[in-house]
Amino acid sequence: MKNKYIKYYLIAIFGWTLLIVSLLIFEFYKIKEEIKNAAQIEARANFNKDQAIRFWAASHGGVYVPIDSLTQPHPALSHILERDIETPSGVKLTLMNPAYMIRQLNEYFAEYYGIIGHITSKKLLRPENKPDEWELNALNQFEEGVKEINNLSDINGEPYLRLMQPIMINQTCLKCHSHQGYKVGDVRGGVGISIPMKPILERALKHKKRSIFTFVIIWLVGLIVFTFGHRKIVNSLHKRHKAELKLQKQNEEYASLNEEYTSQNEALKTSIINLERSKEKYRLLSETSTDIIVVQDLNGKIKYMNKAGIKLSEHSNKEVINMNISDFFSEKFTNEVLSRRKKREELDLSLFNYEIDFISKNSNIIPLEISSIPIITDKDINDILIVGRDITESKKAKLELKRQNRELIKAKEKAEESDRLKTEFINNMSHEIRTPMNGILGFSKVLERPNLSEEKRKHYIKIIQNSGNQLMQIIDDILEISKLETKQVKAIEEEVNLNNLLIETFAIFDIRAKENGTPLYLHKNLSDKESIILTDPTKLNKILSNLLENALKFTNEGFIEFGYNIVEKEEGSFLQIFVKDTGIGIKPENQEIIFKRFSQEEKELSQKVGGLGLGLSIAKENTEILGGKITLKSVKGKGSTFFVTIPYKPVIHQNSFNNKGTTNKTEKTILITEDEEINYLYISLLIETIDSKIKILHAKNGEEAIEICKKNKKINLVLMDLKMPVMNGFKATKKIKELCPDLPIVAQTAYTRQEEKEEAFFVGCIDFLSKPISEVNLTKILKKHLIIK
Repeated sequence: MKNKYIKYYLIAIFGWTLLIVSLLIFEFYKIKEEIKNAAQIEARANFNKDQAIRFWAASHGGVYVPIDSLTQPHPALSHILERDIETPSGVKLTLMNPAYMIRQLNEYFAEYYGIIGHITSKKLLRPENKPDEWELNALNQFEEGVKEINNLSDINGEPYLRLMQPIMINQTCLKCHSHQGYKVGDVRGGVGISIPMKPILERALKHKKRSIFTFVIIWLVGLIVFTFGHRKIVNSLHKRHKAELKLQKQNEEYASLNEEYTSQNEALKTSIINLERSKEKYRLLSETSTDIIVVQDLNGKIKYMNKAGIKLSEHSNKEVINMNISDFFSEKFTNEVLSRRKKREELDLSLFNYEIDFISKNSNIIPLEISSIPIITDKDINDILIVGRDITESKKAKLELKRQNRELIKAKEKAEESDRLKTEFINNMSHEIRTPMNGILGFSKVLERPNLSEEKRKHYIKIIQNSGNQLMQIIDDILEISKLETKQVKAIEEEVNLNNLLIETFAIFDIRAKENGTPLYLHKNLSDKESIILTDPTKLNKILSNLLENALKFTNEGFIEFGYNIVEKEEGSFLQIFVKDTGIGIKPENQEIIFKRFSQEEKELSQKVGGLGLGLSIAKENTEILGGKITLKSVKGKGSTFFVTIPYKPVIHQNSFNNKGTTNKTEKTILITEDEEINYLYISLLIETIDSKIKILHAKNGEEAIEICKKNKKINLVLMDLKMPVMNGFKATKKIKELCPDLPIVAQTAYTRQEEKEEAFFVGCIDFLSKPISEVNLTKILKKHLIIK
């Protein structure tokens, strides 16, 4: 079997390698095409520039320039009377025709940029403009009507992309070339541009090297995935094969047992028939048999019971005689036997078997397998012979065999399910790896474009980095689940400030939550000193990160909140961390399987949002390593709440907390009504700095603030944000003052207009706290409206 799957594994590796090689070849082909296109674009751009300059000069009949060592009067223009002129200031000028201008420009371009421009003709004015073999071939084709020639060719042993178009005679050209016999519409010659390919080919070579490196990395990742999957599948199939062999062996043993038992019944039947022929022989066999042998008349009265039956019945020999069969067997069996009639034709003379309970004198119940056959004398049935065997051990063996069969079937089903899940995992992992790799390869290629703006380049680099981080997260999850599978991972406890850990986690996920438009809230129920505990921060962070990642992934509307409570149980104090969302929820029947590795409740939705189905499994196993348990409450379509309960191990002993017992009587409670979680955390931190004994409550909108004030009459002060969703601070203040007229409410807002302040005072606020809130201003407000130290 292993050799068979190694064959499949090698075929898969071969196919994967063939795919990567094919993609690399295709990539090389695209690079080649892009090189050609880039060169053609550059050639056409330079050509069009030359043409534009030439057309401009031609439209003006040429250009007068000062005569110098480089620019001498053109001999070919000597027939033009105004070729050379002198300005009133005495500067001598000469006429440059378009071809003369383009020639000088081309010499500059060739010197500085390596781009060669050339104007040539079969009828030369200057011998230096003589066409080479490639240009002569192009001029011949122009005379046949071809409009453009462009292809790769060598110049002095170097590769160039050459492009040439014909120069057609128009009216403006006749000024300089009419004396050569040209007419309008004739092919004067050709103008060409040659782009050096060496720099472009060098860039292409670098691109090819990067592509080879990238595809080698992809091939290695695929090789790791296939190897991991092959190992898991082979192990799973091996376990299933062992289970099948064991099940087959048990069935064979069970069949053998049945065959043996059937054979014994046949032998018993033969013995009973032989007993009829010899009563003495029958008596001896009966008395020495370990089976129960009973003879009864047709009315059920016992006429004979052997020693084994008497011993089992716990009666004496005298007591048994003349007792009725119904005294020992159930009513069902008794009615069946007594229903037989004396007439032979009404009776079935074949042996029939029962499995029934035998009831002893002391009400002990012994399971028996009963064989019954009529005793015929003189062609009439006088009595009925009953033979019973104690099958207590046999029944136990059968039940044990059935139990083992059930367990083997379950093991087989579990192995098949594991095989299916791991196959799904491999397919899902292939998809998940390809997605970020597509982003990395695609946008790496886009970065090679020369005209990208800096803003776009930075944006594309960020996409590549995010895709790389996504790929790294996938690899981390695979490595994490592999480490957990070894069962060798241990918790490394150290002192951790739980509040700080949660705030750091909040800061990371709040950015993503705001990008999704999902509010994220944090709840802390201990002061910073009380929140210093002993635990493994790395594993706790993994648990929280996976649960929050899951909540963000499946929550499109509503909010997400997380935090903790201290729960007291008989076993001691426990820290209960919760992550609550208003997302899609989980069906009750799926609330256990989602914690299994590679499991996802809704496959189609999970494919849209991504993921390998490992997050909750990693969270569960890390929770168990911390000595805790993970549970959830969920309603489909309404959201889910995950609870992580771990032992609470405070660094400060409980006695230190109890020292506050004398101050609880004067403990103050402040309700902060604030929809922005960052603002709430900042204000609560300031209050804890001012007075750590103050108890802080949090409401995210006006409606929540009203409900909290209804339930908690010990609130001493409300800090009311005026701009909130659901219900704003103005309406909430008005309703709270109706419920609690003496409760002081301080408006805290970014509003600065006098109208808002007046409205806040009108609805019941007694003071005003402007944002951004400083510790000094908040201290003044608390001292003014709340008695603190």
